[in-house]
Amino acid sequence: MKQVQKEAQDTAKALQLSQKGKRKASSKPSTQKRRKVAREVVEMEEPAPARTSRQGRQITLPKKFAEI
Repeated sequence: MKQVQKEAQDTAKALQLSQKGKRKASSKPSTQKRRKVAREVVEMEEPAPARTSRQGRQITLPKKFAEI
């Protein structure tokens, strides 16, 4: 029983070792691709500083009261 399992493992390992030794097929050098040009940065208005309470915590209004 054990001998049969050992033989099966040995044959599996022998197959794996023979496949590892193979070289990868050579390929053509890749062509140089164009670099993408960076897009212009659109300046946006900075958001107003967050409102703080006397204790220094940020005050967030519920969405239904927030100004649109």
